[in-house]
Amino acid sequence: MSSSLSALRHIIESFPALEGLPPGVFVVGGAVRDALLGLEPIDADLTAAGVESIARDFAIQHGSRVVELGRDPLIVLRVVLGDRIYDFVEMTGASIEEDLRRRDFTMNALAAEAARQHLIDPTGGAADIEQKLVRMVSEQNFIDDPLRIVKAVRMAVKYRFEIERETLVAMQRNAARVADVAAERVLYEMRAVFSEDEAPRGARLMLDAGLDRIIFGRPLTEGDPERIRAAGAADADLALALLLKEDEVEAFAGRWKLSASSRESILGMHRFAQGVTGDQKSIPIALFDAGRRLSEQGVAFLRGMGDTKIANSVSEIIQRDGERIFAIAPLLTGDEIAEATGLAPGRELGRVKRAMVEAQVRNEVEGRDQALEFVRRLSR
Repeated sequence: MSSSLSALRHIIESFPALEGLPPGVFVVGGAVRDALLGLEPIDADLTAAGVESIARDFAIQHGSRVVELGRDPLIVLRVVLGDRIYDFVEMTGASIEEDLRRRDFTMNALAAEAARQHLIDPTGGAADIEQKLVRMVSEQNFIDDPLRIVKAVRMAVKYRFEIERETLVAMQRNAARVADVAAERVLYEMRAVFSEDEAPRGARLMLDAGLDRIIFGRPLTEGDPERIRAAGAADADLALALLLKEDEVEAFAGRWKLSASSRESILGMHRFAQGVTGDQKSIPIALFDAGRRLSEQGVAFLRGMGDTKIANSVSEIIQRDGERIFAIAPLLTGDEIAEATGLAPGRELGRVKRAMVEAQVRNEVEGRDQALEFVRRLSR
């Protein structure tokens, strides 16, 4: 990890406009943390007393403008200079140290005064970064915003840190409070956890923290993290499909305001697994119905569920015939089938068209002439 001085210099190099800011303006949180970790800061969060006038002067000085984000009392004043983002927020408390002590974790309770290159670290965050620990600033901060309990899991997973023991105990004590947090906020953190390569560990930490009962409505099992590991993909929908039974998906989606596309993806993996468990002829049909992305998710889902033999068989068919299967379009339209067979629009015509498409998928019908012969024969 970089020394504190070189890390602070790196922040100035990454955000050169900081050098023109007056004393009393502080870079806080993520940029300082990431610099200490040797990572490239994405944006600079700044705080000061009377920050609005500072932000507007800064924007004018650099030929930019202020964009207000959020609403009272959490207004962010954003100034964009080229590919760099400077976000200004009003300092909370009478001093920067008081402001930092209201933050979630010691690794985020760090600041550097823009005008002077020195680290402000009232809670020992630099040492915790060195030791790879997620440590709460105080348990009261979990009570004030219980979302931080889920965020602790995300931070541990993202940075491959351990959660400090007293912090984990406080998370367990307050896990039930997460039920009162806005669903969209919880879902954001949850999806972030399961989109990381360390997603299996995220499931393990949710279990350890007692978040599983709140988020999934029941305890996770010791085998749940291993299913995610066996699936071998950093995919939030896939992880959720492995953690939810099919009959639990609707309730989960409603409770946490899951998007329609994610809901369909999760249900689709369950249905895909059911669709490929019959004879070999059922596999191409399931692939066609699912499409490429869901088929690939479905293979990973099968591996996670321990159905390795079926997963391998499906994967082989995708490699061999996937390009053809996923590109199939019906050889005849419904109107053409109706004209060729005399069938009126309705269920029977739909059945005939579906049978024709399945025959195409199985390579039993090729070309328009064969399709016409097929539907006429089937409709007799």
